[in-house]
Amino acid sequence: MLVERTDIAAWRFKYSSEIKKYREKGRTIVYLDETFIHSSYGVQKCWQSESEEGALVRDSGTGRRWIIAHAGTTDGFINNALLLFKSQTKSSDYHDDMNSDNFIKWLEKQVLPNLPPICVIVMDNAPYHTVQTNKSPNMASLKADMVEWLQNKALLFSPNLTKNVLYELIKKNKPGPIYKADELIKSHGHIILRLPPYHADLNSIELVWSVMNRRFAEKNVSQRDDQVESLIKESFGSISNEIWKKECSHVIKIEDDYIVKDKTIDEGSDRFLLKIYVKIKMSKRYQGWRARRILAEIKDKDNSAKEVPQQSSTQKPYGSIQKSESDENSKSVNGTISSSMHTHLLELIGNNSKNCMISNCFLKKHVSLSDLTSDTQEQKAFNRTRSLSAPPSLHFHFAPVSKSLSVHSAVHFTNEDSDATYCESESEKDSSDDFGDMNEGRKRRHIRDENSWKKNKAKKLRMLGEEYVGYRKPKGCKATQDQVRLAKILGPPCTSSFCQKSKLRGCQRFEEETRKSIHDKFWKTMNWDQRRVYVAGLVTRSARSRHTKSALETSRREGTFSYYLPIESDVKVQVCKRMFLSTLSLCSTAVQSWVKQAEFAMVPNQNFRNSRASSNVDRKTITLRRKAGDSVVTDLRAMKYTPNGDILIKLDFDEDWALPQRKCNINTPVVYSQLHESPLPISSTKYNHLQQLKDVLPKDCHPFYDALPHV
Repeated sequence: MLVERTDIAAWRFKYSSEIKKYREKGRTIVYLDETFIHSSYGVQKCWQSESEEGALVRDSGTGRRWIIAHAGTTDGFINNALLLFKSQTKSSDYHDDMNSDNFIKWLEKQVLPNLPPICVIVMDNAPYHTVQTNKSPNMASLKADMVEWLQNKALLFSPNLTKNVLYELIKKNKPGPIYKADELIKSHGHIILRLPPYHADLNSIELVWSVMNRRFAEKNVSQRDDQVESLIKESFGSISNEIWKKECSHVIKIEDDYIVKDKTIDEGSDRFLLKIYVKIKMSKRYQGWRARRILAEIKDKDNSAKEVPQQSSTQKPYGSIQKSESDENSKSVNGTISSSMHTHLLELIGNNSKNCMISNCFLKKHVSLSDLTSDTQEQKAFNRTRSLSAPPSLHFHFAPVSKSLSVHSAVHFTNEDSDATYCESESEKDSSDDFGDMNEGRKRRHIRDENSWKKNKAKKLRMLGEEYVGYRKPKGCKATQDQVRLAKILGPPCTSSFCQKSKLRGCQRFEEETRKSIHDKFWKTMNWDQRRVYVAGLVTRSARSRHTKSALETSRREGTFSYYLPIESDVKVQVCKRMFLSTLSLCSTAVQSWVKQAEFAMVPNQNFRNSRASSNVDRKTITLRRKAGDSVVTDLRAMKYTPNGDILIKLDFDEDWALPQRKCNINTPVVYSQLHESPLPISSTKYNHLQQLKDVLPKDCHPFYDALPHV
């Protein structure tokens, strides 16, 4: 099994998390790197189909080498940051030319002055990138230098120690490395991010190098040294900002894939190690059927939830024996994990042993298998034997979790005979503590309170314009109520100079108190239907005054909206759209939708009071009955209303105020008057066509067509 170095995996996870955080903050990510190219770098001649694009690039490795250094972002290359010079050495490695001095000089003179403020610079760990300012002695240093370094740190040590011991003491007390390039970048107010080793795929400029090399090879036909510099600059100029955005998007996708893979490996590593351990132990010490059974149970646990499953006390039949002791011949069974199991697990885990924990679940008592399988004296006396001589089932629960490997053991004994021994496991105790006694009686029925429901609380708060928890529905998921919606507050007034000069708009006439009273009335005393009518009465829609499109083209604009606000009870003043929306704390979409849907400024009768209350009765009649049992009850339906608000009730029913009579519904036949005295004549053409129909009609129908009047 190939396992990745833990330090590189941790470095990569930290780098991916930090650069993702800076992207979310809107910081500019700058990728910089160095490369080289030979003057003989060109396109190889070959047979190729004309329908296919591309070229075969040939690098013979001969000719003068050119060193290139550049930096770029998603918006393209950094201006004036290109470093291009000829190599002066014949070494096979271009790092001999691009040393620390050249890199620091290029970084200070050409890159940092041309960057926007507070950038995030991404670079690899090349030797000239990692020159330390606080370099500590190593094994290649003199012993005198080691002693001097320890004395400067005021560390206690014996001068008689060997060089190896001194170096181990230096490694334990030396501070973290401080790089010269990092200090220079931080002094200019920027942030430095180091790429993890062997991860050039996380540097976008590496992908841009390949594009530049391909375009240089296509243009480098003559392969002359005097044209290489101009061709390289021309190749860089042909790389657009869209190519940079494409390569940066590709790198972001790789970073997200690394984060997902690291989490997946972290969650499944413990289960994988436990499987390996069980396979090794079972294949050596146990028979095949026992090993297969334990592996099947572990496979079922892997398919379950990621969290530690609730251990149950499922009974197993006779004949299914599973032991945890290293000695197969031992008949004494307990719930502890042997020391050999600790040793093998730690060997398999390796470097991660410090972060792992193996917990043992001890049983209350030891049970001998011979006591459970052999017949008792009482059974032998009455010639009663067990139905099976196999021991009861022993089942061990393995529950590994992430970050710490926890192996829980619990033994369960089942037997049909009354003298079988049973030991209660710790998992059963925890289960009873968490979920209560299963034999407990039924509790009192809970009376539902709809006002305490989370949904209804949010609905009420939304009606009042207060802060509430709303719903959100991600793509492909169910709607969840976890989105906090802010309260409706009064927005800023209109400060437009156009409104101040306008003769139609009166935005400046509204004081802050007036706007606040309108806002509070709108959100504290109205429901949604009343708000729709209120807005529809304050917004008018008129036809468009200008038509910029032809008659054949359809315009999406349906009309012009005019907005008003009440400054008094019956006076409305026209304001601008921003003033209207800011005062009522509404969005433009809601206002336009309400105005378009409003036909009449009326709302349905909605009674929100308690319908069971006696005061909430719409009385159509007034009765004189005082109490039950009165002999005479008179319903007064004849009333008269005066302009001053008085209601006159008629007591003596005479001809002045006649009582309304009930209408009698009598079904009478409806007689319709004749519209014309004679049939209207038809045209002669239609008459001739009807005459032709007589050829296919019976003869008794012919007189009807002959008698039709026509002109």
